[in-house]
Amino acid sequence: MQHKFYLLAALALAVPLAGQAQKKAMPAATNAESAIKEADIKRDLFALAGDHYRGREGGTLDELKASVWLADQIRATGMLPAGDDGTYFQWFNLQRTRLTKSSTLRIGSHEIRLDQDGSVTAPTNASVNAPLVYVGTGSPAELAKVDVKGKAVAVQIAGAPTDGISYRRYVFGKFAGQAGELTKTGAVAVVFVSDAPSQALYDHWSHIYERGRYSLPGAASTRVVSTPPVIWLPASAASWVQQPGQQFTADLKVESFQYPSVNIVAKMPGTDAQLKKEYVLFSTHQDHDGVRAPIAGDAIYNGADDNAT
Repeated sequence: MQHKFYLLAALALAVPLAGQAQKKAMPAATNAESAIKEADIKRDLFALAGDHYRGREGGTLDELKASVWLADQIRATGMLPAGDDGTYFQWFNLQRTRLTKSSTLRIGSHEIRLDQDGSVTAPTNASVNAPLVYVGTGSPAELAKVDVKGKAVAVQIAGAPTDGISYRRYVFGKFAGQAGELTKTGAVAVVFVSDAPSQALYDHWSHIYERGRYSLPGAASTRVVSTPPVIWLPASAASWVQQPGQQFTADLKVESFQYPSVNIVAKMPGTDAQLKKEYVLFSTHQDHDGVRAPIAGDAIYNGADDNAT
């Protein structure tokens, strides 16, 4: 789920013979090219990707602070502002949709703390109180032995892709396809349990699910729906999820809100009288993942490669 917030530099064409470039040898390095220094790039990279901006998550004060720093650097190059009201900034809103902190989930005697013990794969309003049935991998033979109508269904993730798709797409395809088939036959919730291969995916994506979805207001990914919840549990849950006679209870509530984000927009007018009204557009993004689950004790995702470079 990652959306990009763009740093735009619109550069007018300024080479009169651009249409004949393919017929001529490449020119020697210009003064502008020779002005690019490793020390300058390193200084700026370490500044933008440094801990001070806390990973520059889109729509946070950290992203806004980093954007002000970028605008200052662009101003220093002599590029002209091309944003709102004569500034370098183009403001817009992001919409975030996520489960509330008060949402609860329990299987038998096990309280599932969202983002710690399990994840809901999509923000959904749901109130469920139903018996849990375990159907193994959910094969036709296994499902033929169980009436899933009105029940929460636990499924073991297993297998591997055979049609050339990535393993991630294979697992997520199960969430959509297998869960969809089970709900069509009356399941009121679906619980997927990781096997050893899918545990690595769970470790990464469980934190992303907790953060919810964000996009431009009105985008399909931010719509609040009320559908049977799909739960993803770690491999450590496999031993107890299979126990018979357990009750599945969920009280899931969704909140949705908007907050500001910003593009930085600048331009350098061309000098050719005929071509200066044409534009070459360069774009990149200044945001990254912000502060998330610690890796080796460090919770700041600095984003040097993506995309401080």
